[in-house]
Amino acid sequence: MITMSFVASSPNKIHLAGEHSVVYGGWALMAPVEVNGKRNRVTLDVSDSPAGQETFSFKGDLGSATMRADGSMAGDALYYAVFEAVKTVFSRNEFKLAGSSKRFDAVLEFGGAPKGTGNSASLPAALAAALYAHFGVKPSKTDLFDAAYATDNVYHGGKSSGGDPRAVVSDKPLEFRKVFASSGVSFEYMEADLSLPKGAALLLVDSFKSGEKSTTAGLIAEFAKKSGAKKPPGELSHDVREKITAPFDEIVEKIVAECKPSGSAEKLGKLFDENHVLLAESGVSSEGIEAVLKVAKNEGAFGGKLIGAGGNAGAVIVLVPQDKSPKIAFGLASAGFKSYEVSFAKRGAGIDA
Repeated sequence: MITMSFVASSPNKIHLAGEHSVVYGGWALMAPVEVNGKRNRVTLDVSDSPAGQETFSFKGDLGSATMRADGSMAGDALYYAVFEAVKTVFSRNEFKLAGSSKRFDAVLEFGGAPKGTGNSASLPAALAAALYAHFGVKPSKTDLFDAAYATDNVYHGGKSSGGDPRAVVSDKPLEFRKVFASSGVSFEYMEADLSLPKGAALLLVDSFKSGEKSTTAGLIAEFAKKSGAKKPPGELSHDVREKITAPFDEIVEKIVAECKPSGSAEKLGKLFDENHVLLAESGVSSEGIEAVLKVAKNEGAFGGKLIGAGGNAGAVIVLVPQDKSPKIAFGLASAGFKSYEVSFAKRGAGIDA
């Protein structure tokens, strides 16, 4: 018998600018977004369980998995990482599944956002928010970040930068950069009041058609090669890193200036184009990405750029006139490219009212 039920959701995220240069300490822009007006939503049901049979199950669009009281797991291994967020919340609340006489059943309503939009951070953030509600605790952004990061880091092979979890728990877009110091590497984040110019909309486009998909590691290596970086970022001098990041930082600063209701959509579109040219010259574009941008521009888009790592199957954002968004999306679909309308989320992960 279900004794309590909690519903929470989380946005996805997109990079707006600063890809690749951020690896060398450049400024980057990231925003929590809703894709086609949707968020990832989790319903958590908590019920009584016979002693010794306590479980925590998670069911999503790709299957289901269960964590038993002794910590063992069963089901679809793809979802095992989700339980890292669960264990983080349990630990913060000094709760142990074994001996609790409780059964937890979480069901994901997948928002449908494509790969590269932070689903591996968004899902655990929503789950953590629901679980904190069960404990009667209002979590801080840091609490939700820590839980989402625990899962995201597993999905990224222990190398998550923490950017995606930070974005999906934020109520606003973020400016961030990697800081190199003698004591180590850290990230600096600042919330930013960014919005699109009046009358403009963003389309997120999947550029994949065929062939082997590019890897993030391979694209980072290609960027390094074209940029003349012969050592890992942390081993380069400040001057060398700055030489790599300066052209990108200049554009990021201009993009921030136009990301406001009174900004110019035409100027912002051209800045996206300029940012993309820098990335393409750095070897991280692809035929598919270039085809997407050509179709979009022919259909009336203001401009666009690759986002994330890029390469074959890389994602693209296109700035379009709001009233032409359906027409441009149709043109892209006719060319074989699926697109999604994205909007900046007004709230990060949390309980749904």
